[in-house]
Parts: sequence; C-alpha cells; structure tokens
Amino acid sequence: MTTLTGSNFIAGEQSKLGTTTFTSVNPRTKQPGSIQFHNATAEEIHNAVVTAEEAFAQTRNYPAARIADFLDIAAEEILSLGDELLQT
Repeated sequence: MTTLTGSNFIAGEQSKLGTTTFTSVNPRTKQPGSIQFHNATAEEIHNAVVTAEEAFAQTRNYPAARIADFLDIAAEEILSLGDELLQT
C-alpha cells in the first residue's frame, strides 16, 4: 500500500526541498490534517517539467490500449489508498 508522506514525487523519487509546508483541511470539520505537505521549490517544478517533457517524447506515439492499461494501473493505485486518501 502507498503511504502519503507529504513529499513531492518527481520522476518516481521523493523530494522535500521546500522549507514551507501546508496541511489539508477537512471540509466538514474544518480541522487540519496530520500530514505536512511540502511546497515545491522552483527547482523541483523545473525538474518535474523537464521529466514530463521527456516522458511525453517517449510515450506520445503509444497505442491507445497501452495508455489505457497505464491509466488503469494508476487508478488502482489511487483506489488502494482507500479511506487514507479521504482523510488527508
């Protein structure tokens, strides 16, 4: 199971270069969540954009079925978070 850490994920790696953080807020109770999420730095944003451009160059001609399979796997990962995702 995936655990929420408050890190940014860039090219599959965790990154916490930012020194400022924020928490989620439960819209019903207005109470803050327990996880501190790190704001991304300009360097992290740049790295994410460069990595995304490289990934797009590699995947832009994939057949629709391959992209659909990837999206199904991503959806399964999100669903596997279950209530943990709802609590943050």
